[in-house]
Amino acid sequence: MGVFDFLKKTNVTKDKKPRIRSFGKEVKGKYTYEYYGAKSAKDARQFLSSCEVTQPLYYVQVETPEGVWGKDIEGLFLAELLPYQKNLSLAQCEGTFGSFSINNATMAARGLTDNFVAETICGSCGAKWRDGLRYNNTTIVRCPECKKYNSVDTSNFNVHIM
Repeated sequence: MGVFDFLKKTNVTKDKKPRIRSFGKEVKGKYTYEYYGAKSAKDARQFLSSCEVTQPLYYVQVETPEGVWGKDIEGLFLAELLPYQKNLSLAQCEGTFGSFSINNATMAARGLTDNFVAETICGSCGAKWRDGLRYNNTTIVRCPECKKYNSVDTSNFNVHIM
């Protein structure tokens, strides 16, 4: 049974903590990784919000069908966008974005990552969640509540690096 088969059998409600499966810890030189699996990005983000990372080069990563979410000393991150997130033809409504980590956005502006994590607001139902967005571009994100694909435009968003 694979990780996603195991996790699909769990029944997570809003009142309960998400079901997370641990895959262990690994040290690679000066880097330390904790690996987990979850049935959804929403569960991964909820789990990661309860994790405290206080050491540099320490990473907690949760694999989901919606990508690998993680947390380090700088905060929440999405390892990389999924291919559908660049397919603008999927858009069903226009979402917006709000608060974000300046460190995360700076890494995206420098081209070190393909996204930065920001609060995202569904253009259909108004739900709010944190998702990865392309820097200075348009990204497709899927609302965890109504399941509609939102087009989120960050083309007018610029980080000035000094």
